[in-house]
Amino acid sequence: LWEGGYKSSLVQADSFLSKCHHYIESAPVRDGLVSTPGEYCWSTYSINAFGSHHDSISPHIEYTNLSSKLSSRCLKYREILSTPINPTHYDLISRALRYGHPLADSEYEHKLEIFGLKKISGKIGRPKNNTVK
Repeated sequence: LWEGGYKSSLVQADSFLSKCHHYIESAPVRDGLVSTPGEYCWSTYSINAFGSHHDSISPHIEYTNLSSKLSSRCLKYREILSTPINPTHYDLISRALRYGHPLADSEYEHKLEIFGLKKISGKIGRPKNNTVK
């Protein structure tokens, strides 16, 4: 996900990837650059929503899991993006990007903590210095 320069965030695909697609594809509309996602020249909307082909883009498994049939998959994708993005999802994605936190549910976050990755709900800033003087 990109916002104000390159920033990235680990995304739990099965829970949040479609929400991230929605966030990204809706950004040019939200920012007033275009009136529909398909009008934005850098968007993958025409690929995901209408089955257009591009040599350098391959579908994510979560996208292909929408349906085994391309026409049904495209229809489902258009349906997902036809509704406004849920404000809670928008806030979660924005916060994950802003602070570089993973975008994941609590169970997945716990697994990530085992590997030393931050929780999205963790406190921001340096940890307190607990050394005794």
